[in-house]
Amino acid sequence: MIVSAGPTPSGSFLPQDEYRLVLTYRRDNRTNDRNSDVLSEAGITAPETATLILPWPTQQKQSAKEVAELLVPA
Repeated sequence: MIVSAGPTPSGSFLPQDEYRLVLTYRRDNRTNDRNSDVLSEAGITAPETATLILPWPTQQKQSAKEVAELLVPA
């Protein structure tokens, strides 16, 4: 479930629209936790970023199952 943290009342459901989620995985998190392990892939410790674009049609209702299918690769 995704809820709003923006101009709508706290904890309210988001209106139907297209949403973009940007996720960042920090392999080197020592700036936030100096005792953090440093992970790398082929010596690269730069953060990885993934962007998910979630279409939320305004003309039709989608079930929770249909939304979940958008998030899980086939």
